[in-house]
This record gives sequence, C-alpha cells and structure tokens, in this order.
Amino acid sequence: MSPKANKQQIGEFILNNDATYDWIVYPEVPGKNGARVKVKIGATFKHVTPERRVEVLEEYRKLVKERAKRRDRDEPAPVDEDESQGSGVDDVEAVKQALGFEGSLLSEVLIGFKYVRDPQGQPVEFNDETKAALLANSWARGALFRGYIKSLSDRDDAGN
Repeated sequence: MSPKANKQQIGEFILNNDATYDWIVYPEVPGKNGARVKVKIGATFKHVTPERRVEVLEEYRKLVKERAKRRDRDEPAPVDEDESQGSGVDDVEAVKQALGFEGSLLSEVLIGFKYVRDPQGQPVEFNDETKAALLANSWARGALFRGYIKSLSDRDDAGN
C-alpha cells in the first residue's frame, strides 16, 4: 500500500455540545442450532456531557432508593401516567422493566434508529413505543450501550 493511501484527512475539532451522530452497533443474537448471528442496528445518538451522565446515574440511584423505602414501609407506588391510562403496570412490574443506569442513559441519548425490523420483516419506525421496545430487548440494549460508550472513546466501532 502506498504511503498516500494511508493518509487520512484530519480536520479541525468542532465544539458542538448539541451534536447528534449516527453509529452502527452489532448485537449478536441466537440463530439456528445454537449459532450466534451478528446483526446491525443504526443508532442516532445525541451528545451528553459527562456531567449529565453523572446526573442520570444520580437520578437512577435516587429512584431505586425511593422504591426501596416505599417497599420497606409497604407503601403503594404513586400512580404514573402509564398506570393512569390503564396499562395495568404495577410498581413491581415497573421495577422489573426498569432498565438500570444503562437504560436510563440510553433513553436520553438514543434519538433514532434504523435497520430494525419486526418479526414479519417490516421496517420498524422510530417512536417512543418502539424505542422502549428496543431498549427492553437485552441483545439490542447491550449492544447499544456498548456502542454508545465506544462512540465516546477515541476509537471507532471497528476498534481502530
């Protein structure tokens, strides 16, 4: 390979703390006969400052502590919007559905996706409901979280 082929154009850093960017993540899902199949999700993330990431963690910890205190006092959970609309999600189920810190952070930073299909092969459009469904999927959530963290580092998704 010639020395010219290795030269990459390097531009100046653009300071934009409101940036959004696309990133490809590669979950591995179960396939036939126990094989793992590598698939892709095109995520659109928004930049979140380190300080905001700490705030998200603190908010999540506070929520966990409040739920534990209510449970210890045998207090019912407050009715949230989903429950008031008759979704039937009680506090125990809400805790089960809680995505933890990674889910809380992903809920904030994931602002779009592509290359996602439903079981019938139809493209899944991004909205709050499909975002929640994607983040509830263990394979997708893990890959999205790893991809987001990797996107913040000095390495690209291929590890270069």
